[in-house]
Amino acid sequence: MDVAIKLSLAGGHAWEFVCDEDDPMVIGVVSALPGATVDANLPPDGLVQVENRAGERLYFPRTSLVAVSVRQVPAAPNTPRPGSLPLRPPRFLLLPAALPGEAMAEAMKLPEVEGRGHPAPGVRDMVDPQSLPAAVVDALVAAAARGIAALGVDANGGTHLDMRLIRAGEGAALALPARDQADVLLDVLVVVEAPLGLSVRLADEGITRGLVLIEGDILLAPPGEAGAAIEAGDPAPSPVILLAGRLSRGERLVAA
Repeated sequence: MDVAIKLSLAGGHAWEFVCDEDDPMVIGVVSALPGATVDANLPPDGLVQVENRAGERLYFPRTSLVAVSVRQVPAAPNTPRPGSLPLRPPRFLLLPAALPGEAMAEAMKLPEVEGRGHPAPGVRDMVDPQSLPAAVVDALVAAAARGIAALGVDANGGTHLDMRLIRAGEGAALALPARDQADVLLDVLVVVEAPLGLSVRLADEGITRGLVLIEGDILLAPPGEAGAAIEAGDPAPSPVILLAGRLSRGERLVAA
């Protein structure tokens, strides 16, 4: 018997898919609920992955899962496409809560943020920060090093990190900085403030994967046609503050 699973996530986000009632994902998502004791080995801040029959995948931190509903259905609407190829492992790295609380607090004190308030609903602005606090730089350097190792990035010759600050009001259509460098190794997105979460998409060889990010998350993905590219998802349900940019080949790893 097929069952329809609805995942309710922080910020009012939701994702639905159909699977067999004996699919391990059923127990997996229930085990991921906060306070669940079905699987005591699941880390409290771990990354949860679900996949529907069409090959679409959703990744989200366990802490963003609010509720899970399960109902029986007579048939699955998202049956696999005939002749579909096996899926490759996703080419991205999501680091939940990789930006510590003290680093987020320091970022909120940047002159480009402090005292300016949030943009009006639907309004977005993007600026080059004069400098980044040491705690933020340390978190970015550590995240970049993990991304290089996990995604098999060739960083010979050194790297450097260029970041921009994005402030967006409720309902604003987000857009990441356009690439203007040929030697980009990784796209980087850091969620500094997003009370109701932030949705993004990863487009990888025709397959779109949805992600829900929360405050402190850092997302890294290789750019270009052969890799994943970070795209804006749904309009922000609340005002958000992000750091977005790229890791490029260069002399050393620094923050712009």
